[in-house]
Amino acid sequence: MHSKRFFAWIVALSLLPGRVAFAQEKIDIPETKTPVNAQGVTVVTQSIVLPTQTQTYEEVTPKDKAEQARTLFHEANAKFEDRQLAEALELYQKAYALWPHPRIVFNMGVTLAMMSRPLEAANMFKIVLEYGPDPVEMHRYKEAQEKYLELMGALSILNVKCDQPGVKVYVDGAMTAECPAQKSVTLAGGRHLVTANLDGYI
Repeated sequence: MHSKRFFAWIVALSLLPGRVAFAQEKIDIPETKTPVNAQGVTVVTQSIVLPTQTQTYEEVTPKDKAEQARTLFHEANAKFEDRQLAEALELYQKAYALWPHPRIVFNMGVTLAMMSRPLEAANMFKIVLEYGPDPVEMHRYKEAQEKYLELMGALSILNVKCDQPGVKVYVDGAMTAECPAQKSVTLAGGRHLVTANLDGYI
């Protein structure tokens, strides 16, 4: 049985802060020793866009759970002040599980940023910004905007576009898209493995 071929790639992408990688049609790689990007990939600059409000926070948590969450939240703040960041994060997560309030998300973002986990921190601030300023008050909302821009400046966005039905695209081993699809993935700077496959194809 003859195997078919389809457009796929297995590349280690070296993404630079503030840059975006786009999957495109196959390109010819020059035979010179001039440095080039991975085959099928173009690196371009792109300005960072702040997330806008897409949802409204509604208080639906029962009072007893909110009180439990408040206790955990204050304990987390104390751990944060003592720079016990891992313990603080764990307490914030427990508080959030009881009471999913954007104010808790904001504190998780600050903690993750201080723990040098920029991708997770940026995702937290993105959630805060999508709720708008009301749940966290304007001064924290503006701080979330500043932190988001700062963190995204140290990250990269991989834009994946594929047309062949059934093709599965993986980034660092995790399935990211099933084609046809057009999707953006935020990644930490550095090298990343992008693969694509389809049963019956090489």
